[in-house]
Amino acid sequence: MIVAVVAALVPVALTALIQEESSSTSGKPPPAKSSAAATPDCKGETCHGLDPEKAGCTQGTITLRDDWAGLMRLEIRYNPACETVWAKLTGAGPGDTVSISTSPGKQHTTEVDWGKTKYTPMLHAPRKNFSAQATAVAVKGYPAHEIPKGYELRIGANATHLPTPTATARQS
Repeated sequence: MIVAVVAALVPVALTALIQEESSSTSGKPPPAKSSAAATPDCKGETCHGLDPEKAGCTQGTITLRDDWAGLMRLEIRYNPACETVWAKLTGAGPGDTVSISTSPGKQHTTEVDWGKTKYTPMLHAPRKNFSAQATAVAVKGYPAHEIPKGYELRIGANATHLPTPTATARQS
C-alpha cells in the first residue's frame, strides 16, 4: 500500500518541480490568467504617447477608417474605453513610416524597423469631438505593386465615424 501511495505521488511531485524549474530558468513568471474584460491602465490624456497594447487599450477597439495602396493597409483605430486613437500600418516594409495627428500640436510618427506591421502611440480622442488624420509613407516604394518611392497614403476620421450605440448593440 505504501508503494502505491508513493507511486501516485511521485509524478505529481516531479511535474511541480519541473514547472517551478522551467519558470525560474526562463526568468519569466508563470503566465497570468487573463480576465474576460481587462481594465485599461489609462483613459484620455493619461494615454497620450502610450503603446495601446501595453496600456490595455486594444480590447473593444474599432477601425474607424482604412485605405489600401497595393499590399499596404492604413487604419485609424479607436478605443472607446481609453478614448484614444492610433494609426496602424500593415503590409509595410522596414523604413516605411506611419503617423497620427489629432491637432497641430499632437502627433506621433513611427518607423517600421522590422516586420510588416507598425502602429503609433495613442492620442486622446474625446468621444464627442475629435478629428484624426493618419499618413503612411512608402519610403522605398514598391514598384511591383505600382507604389512609387515616397508615396503617401492618407486617411481621416472624426467622431461622426463612431458607431451609434444602437448599431453597437446590434453588432453584439
